[in-house]
Amino acid sequence: MVTNTADWALEEPSESIVPQYGHTFPWLAGIDDETYKLPLDTHGPQPDVIERLITVCVESRSTWTLGDLFPSVNSGVPFASFSQSVRLTNVLRRENIVDFGALAEHTLRYVMSLRNMGAKSVEELLGYLIGLAIRSPVPEMTATESRADSSRIARRRERRRQGAAETLTLSSQLLEDLEVLSHWNVARGAASVSLFGSASPAAEAPDYVVSAAIRLSGLTAYDWVQANSSFESLASLLTAHLRDLSDKELEILTRRIATNKADTLEQVGLDFGVTRERIRQLEAKLKPVLQSWIDPSTALGMRAMALRERIRPVSHIDDVLHDVPSAAGSLLHSELSAWLFLDKIDDDFESEDVWLATPSIQSAKSETTVIFDQVAGPNGSAARDVVRETIGEWSQLTDNRLTEWLEHVGLYRVGAGWANLKSRSVPNFAAAYLEHEGERRSLEQVDAAITWPHSILTLRNALLEDSRFTSVARGEWELASWGGKEYSGIKNAISEALADNGGLVSVQSLIDDLVPRFKVTETSVRAYAAAWPFASEKGIVRLASERKSVRPKPPGLTRNLYAAPGQTRLRIRVTSEHLRGSGSPIAIGAAAALGMTPGEKKTFVGDLGLVTVSWDNQPLMSSIRQILVSLDAAVDDLVFLSVAGDTVTAWTVEPNSDPLIALAETVGSRPTERLDADQLRSKIAQSLELGPDATWHDIEARSAARNEPELADALTAALAVIRDE
Repeated sequence: MVTNTADWALEEPSESIVPQYGHTFPWLAGIDDETYKLPLDTHGPQPDVIERLITVCVESRSTWTLGDLFPSVNSGVPFASFSQSVRLTNVLRRENIVDFGALAEHTLRYVMSLRNMGAKSVEELLGYLIGLAIRSPVPEMTATESRADSSRIARRRERRRQGAAETLTLSSQLLEDLEVLSHWNVARGAASVSLFGSASPAAEAPDYVVSAAIRLSGLTAYDWVQANSSFESLASLLTAHLRDLSDKELEILTRRIATNKADTLEQVGLDFGVTRERIRQLEAKLKPVLQSWIDPSTALGMRAMALRERIRPVSHIDDVLHDVPSAAGSLLHSELSAWLFLDKIDDDFESEDVWLATPSIQSAKSETTVIFDQVAGPNGSAARDVVRETIGEWSQLTDNRLTEWLEHVGLYRVGAGWANLKSRSVPNFAAAYLEHEGERRSLEQVDAAITWPHSILTLRNALLEDSRFTSVARGEWELASWGGKEYSGIKNAISEALADNGGLVSVQSLIDDLVPRFKVTETSVRAYAAAWPFASEKGIVRLASERKSVRPKPPGLTRNLYAAPGQTRLRIRVTSEHLRGSGSPIAIGAAAALGMTPGEKKTFVGDLGLVTVSWDNQPLMSSIRQILVSLDAAVDDLVFLSVAGDTVTAWTVEPNSDPLIALAETVGSRPTERLDADQLRSKIAQSLELGPDATWHDIEARSAARNEPELADALTAALAVIRDE
């Protein structure tokens, strides 16, 4: 235990300096260096400066605690002392947050996810705290607290920063280029790749690495590193930085930040004989130091970027350490392995159990389910080959690792395929299983496929009570959407027609024959003729040589996507990732509805902000944070983006007690008064890309095919009212 506490007192600066914003907000370094260097205006900063500070907090420092972001703000400052919006006041009161101390140990991301905490409320709170911090800035570090990086990479970094016009000999330039690019390639697990013949590094590489690659062409990183024995492990780089810390800083780091179970401020303060407030201030001063370690222009920063590139988008830790063994190893001052220690101080990748992902595990899980849902059937199933071709290609995981990852995400094995269930229930699994199999199955077969404990009697009762299933023979079941016996009868009839006509038959002749015989629609015949085991092309049907792998859903069958005259409307449920400015994947059907094709990028501009959609392997939508701030949207709010031509408008869906109005608003309509049943039916049909004569039964069928809970619930509630009336 530390008994001498004199050296824990705040030290006065050793010389007079002009205070800068970087002194009060050191976390600006490397993110907004222009604001960092601005002279501090204690009389009140300009609005654009406050906006820049808020943007850095939300977009780049959301995993920091409020205490780390604003170390100079006293814990006892009451929140009742400043003018607040009603919404913010209600949130603070409900959460019993009366002063800064109640928030200091919570991350900004936690605060953003508080129920009903809108984006505008977050900015209001941050603006108030920024003002407090400016009026009571953190004292400057003395010379004894400064850090000096003496590595060769750091000296080159300093030359680049100062723009020194230094002339190097050819051999010196070559040696420097070889060292820079060798460190980069070895760090990202590409030690055997040719230095001179390979493609330029990824865009995530530092500029000086890209420049070195341009000047080089033929030698491998492995050859260079082995010849010079100069490549340091991740553990040795981290240990070198740890040795620069004082004993008290090292204690705070290993007990509060780089640990699997952090001690409380009270525990650490008690051991050192100081207050929890003093520990919090010292911890806040330490955070920018840790961030400087992984600055992209440092050796450790380059190593962190390379590790993230190897991880992207998701990887198993064993595979990462196999490719990048230098990331393993233990540290002298910590119980954590080197890669896990780096995870604790690097916000741009995250670990969970045996999985690593960039930028977070949640973002990797979300993208996995979005890609899966695009190729899944209405009941949530997808064939294994289709999953391998889509999610496997996106993730670059091996077949075995892909299986482990899908189970970690929460998907279920269904036969030889997979399913994403709306909820874990026997009937949902049975529906996904039958959909995957594509044919009737016995009760015993369905029972054997379900992977969790249940009774066959429970299964039988569930199938009898659920309208999704039909018993087509003794003990055999199909999905009701297949049309019962008509489904297998139509398939047999098409097979017989092919056999009678030499393996080829026109779609029109099938329609003329089967529509009156089986009392089905022309659309149904076309659907069966185009589905496995048949193939339809240019009006001619034949037996398919193989099952089609991926068929993206059309806009009318895409979840959360609705049509309107001249408009495409996309409904979004706001997450904390949206509020912090992250981009998000969207369905292929949504991108197609916007008139896009693979390889395209489009920007849509509106009064509340702009949205950019790019379609590479998977369509991605840019940050919509500015739009959400303008709407004051909170986590779990429903927001519509409506695109017409090159413009975008947005609005929030407010709860409505009238089921008919609520249904209209669910599909993006904004009625000013209650619609009658026929008007409502027409609007809903149009939004789902059905014809104007579509019945409520047609709409229910389309809703079931979309497998969209919000739409299904709103439709059920509205139809109950309509039928009562």
